[in-house]
Amino acid sequence: LNRFSREDRDVSTLALAVDQAAFDDIRGMLKECRRQIQKRVEDAKRPDRVMQVSMAFFPLAPAGAKEGP
Repeated sequence: LNRFSREDRDVSTLALAVDQAAFDDIRGMLKECRRQIQKRVEDAKRPDRVMQVSMAFFPLAPAGAKEGP
């Protein structure tokens, strides 16, 4: 990461508490986002760099797990 300036990269994360409906919605949102990114890349006239986009959506705890007493 330090090989490139902050202006040339974007790194962020989110930790979320979701219910099943939100889980399903977010999966669909990620799929649509990937589709939109691919479409935008296909429209690039003269690409001048190679970038990587990584998306991961996975549990940090089992479904139904509750914290505290």
